[in-house]
Amino acid sequence: MVIAQYSADFSSEQMKDSFLDLIPRFEAGWCNTENNDNKIYFDGYIQALWMVSLAILLDVAVGDFQRIVNTLEGKNSQDMILDVLISTQLPRQKSEQLLYPQKFEFIKKLIDTQNIEGFKDYLDRKWYPSIKQTYWFDLDKNKNDVFFGYWRFESAAIVKLLKLDDTILKRQRYYPFDLIHQH
Repeated sequence: MVIAQYSADFSSEQMKDSFLDLIPRFEAGWCNTENNDNKIYFDGYIQALWMVSLAILLDVAVGDFQRIVNTLEGKNSQDMILDVLISTQLPRQKSEQLLYPQKFEFIKKLIDTQNIEGFKDYLDRKWYPSIKQTYWFDLDKNKNDVFFGYWRFESAAIVKLLKLDDTILKRQRYYPFDLIHQH
């Protein structure tokens, strides 16, 4: 619902209220593994990134952030991107590995190089085709009005944390520029 609210141009305050209401449901319903090796499945990994990133972008209190992180713990959630995001709010050992390197190497590259132009090029040309395996791929073509947006909140959170000039991303169709700049 929070993602759909961003797509519908709700204020960050309205989104934050909805997000805070979402945290208990996230705690109760988080099911993040698909097999016995405890690896977070791909859609679950993206949900984890959304929760952590939205918490950063909406400036939630550290206690609420901790609740999200506690929910993610206990499974194989050691991932460079999650660790970088979490470590901005809480003490966290940073992993060098990515849970899904083929899908998220572009964010690792952004963290390492801070090359916003290369990042924009990836979002423009390669990101959307790379998410075909998600349940929400092509939802914009569904006739049942279930589309909520294809926003890259984790990308925006990384850009915010690195304090990069994201002006060239203002009109990028997957980048939630306004969410960073409406505070």
